[in-house]
Amino acid sequence: MGPITVAVLNDCQLVVDGIAAMLAPYGDRVRVVELDCQLSVAAVVDVGLYDAFAVDSSEAHLRPHLMNPNIGALAVYTWRMHAPEVRRMLTYGVRGVLAKHLDAPELVAAIEAVHAGAVVVSPAEPVSPEANFEEQSNPLPGNVLTTREAEVVALIALGRSNAEISEQLFISANTLKTYIRSSYRKMGVERRSQAVAWAVDHGLRPTRRRTLLEAEKRPAS
Repeated sequence: MGPITVAVLNDCQLVVDGIAAMLAPYGDRVRVVELDCQLSVAAVVDVGLYDAFAVDSSEAHLRPHLMNPNIGALAVYTWRMHAPEVRRMLTYGVRGVLAKHLDAPELVAAIEAVHAGAVVVSPAEPVSPEANFEEQSNPLPGNVLTTREAEVVALIALGRSNAEISEQLFISANTLKTYIRSSYRKMGVERRSQAVAWAVDHGLRPTRRRTLLEAEKRPAS
């Protein structure tokens, strides 16, 4: 029996590329065959991994993937492990809510469990969010910003208000302001318009693109 086939879903090419790179060393167990930005999965895959980086995980956004006959099971890869949010996604039919604090071997094991038919929910996030898992799930080369700072900047680039960002990320207004101040300092910007320009230059704006990796090489069944 071959490795589990996976499609990675997000609106940002940097994000899907980063997850593919993270899973690449485990190709004998999990093989990423398709990367989709704002497109439906075209290849038949065992698991669709929906990265919630700067992406809405509401029913309206998840439903098309849940209804896609090409996806055997859908798992959401997210920072937002709040119990009400997790329960909500499970009621839609999501088979895994996988936390971004998982290291690569743990993520692979969780994907395998989802494929085996289990409903998988990761444990709560560790106390310190600024650990190595911030780096491994960071879409920006060189970790210019932490993962959460990058997500805040991406949402700013999408035109979201502070209130909308706080609601989507389940953080307080004061915590959001802290992320904005720290990210602006690192980016060397002072205004929202400058932050948007920086995000565009660094690939944090949504794209519409499908990348087939090994899917087209698989023999027809």
